[in-house]
Amino acid sequence: MIYTPKKFLEQVIKPSISIIGKASDQASILLLGTALKESNLTYRKQLGGPALGLFQIEPETYYDTYLNYINYRLELKKLIEGTFIPYKMDVNSLIFNDYYSCMIARIKYYRVQEKLPEVHDVEGQAKYWKKYYNTNLGKGTVEQYMEMVFKHKLLELI
Repeated sequence: MIYTPKKFLEQVIKPSISIIGKASDQASILLLGTALKESNLTYRKQLGGPALGLFQIEPETYYDTYLNYINYRLELKKLIEGTFIPYKMDVNSLIFNDYYSCMIARIKYYRVQEKLPEVHDVEGQAKYWKKYYNTNLGKGTVEQYMEMVFKHKLLELI
């Protein structure tokens, strides 16, 4: 499926993070910016790398999130896995299941101790994404993230 930013926000992000009880406008805008910056809502496998899905989650990050966080929170695990019965979710599900991928990306951000940036704090979102998602080793920059937010008029969608 091909998404516009608005459709992705309304049809994937908001329902996904509501199911797991981690919904907020701050999380929604940060996740939308993350998916756009990471994959342009197009690439489901990283070109020349291991990352998967529209959020470009690396298998190592996926396994860490599942093994060291989700597995220790049974209610959260039930919410996630119960959403996709009878399908078994695994790392390859990130490629084709946008809801699952969004849930994992939200939990990755949720595990960060620092508070999410405010909805209209584009620079704060860009820095947060860079530090906690893309990391210092990633090729993305704060400036690229900010340009993408303004180009797609993301703040008008919240």
